[in-house]
Amino acid sequence: MKVFSLYLLSMLMGISLKAEILWNVRSLSLTAAPLDSEIAFSYKFENKGANAVELVQPKPTCVCTIVTLLKTRYEPGERGELNGVYKIKNKQGLNSAAK
Repeated sequence: MKVFSLYLLSMLMGISLKAEILWNVRSLSLTAAPLDSEIAFSYKFENKGANAVELVQPKPTCVCTIVTLLKTRYEPGERGELNGVYKIKNKQGLNSAAK
């Protein structure tokens, strides 16, 4: 069994200083089956601020991680989701995509 930990660090550096993004979780522990070549994940969030927030393309710390946003602008009170795929390849044991 393979176990992977992914951490949400500064993937969204385009958030303005007055933005209030509330993330449901800040880290995930994912378990892949022995023959899996990738594992999908998502981080849910909500714009708790009084202003709209523009998000830029997230930049993962590892080329083995691909992340996407469905859109870039989130109005106050609006919820969103950052989706991603972690490419396992030939990695075994505990892996961390955080730096």
